[in-house]
Amino acid sequence: MLAELYTALDNDLHILATIGMRTVFDYASQLLGTDPNQSFAEKLKELAAGNKIGGEEKEILSGLADAGNAAAHRGWKPTKVDIGHLMDALENFLERAFVLKHNLRRVKKNIPARVGGH
Repeated sequence: MLAELYTALDNDLHILATIGMRTVFDYASQLLGTDPNQSFAEKLKELAAGNKIGGEEKEILSGLADAGNAAAHRGWKPTKVDIGHLMDALENFLERAFVLKHNLRRVKKNIPARVGGH
């Protein structure tokens, strides 16, 4: 799904890319345990309640979902700058939700235990 999103971005298909961002978020939220039949607002609320996202990130991702809806249903064509900001939001969410915690767990295994009372 991400490969297709990046293909749309590489070809300046801003509307399709924005819809794709919303779709990637939707799928990622399901991987984090949300019900696929919920609205975006309900998914965001559930992710926040489960400490999968914080309040500020909830607001940012709500904007991402709204942008995708506007591109799909209201004829909105985002600018290249808009696309950059939306992708920043999506990539940061994906990095934090799926990559960072696993990488830090690996690092933690390599950290030597404290010796003595220091």
